[in-house]
Amino acid sequence: MELDVVIHDNLLILCEIKSSISKSDMYAFERKARLYENRYQQKAVRKLVISPMLDDQAKEVARRLGIEVYSHANDVKPGKPSE
Repeated sequence: MELDVVIHDNLLILCEIKSSISKSDMYAFERKARLYENRYQQKAVRKLVISPMLDDQAKEVARRLGIEVYSHANDVKPGKPSE
């Protein structure tokens, strides 16, 4: 299992960076994120997917699961998702 983990200002951010993401990839990322949170007993403040190619079904799954979606790493804004 591979998962990108970022800790910034003591906040846990989980991230998936891929060239393309499908609906099943989005569900797989959510499962990996939950597994990480359960294993380390720490809740991620943000879950991010960075991919230039995202199918429409994957976008809908991300919206339902509360996963932020970006097409480029430079598009990611610092802070919590509500900021």
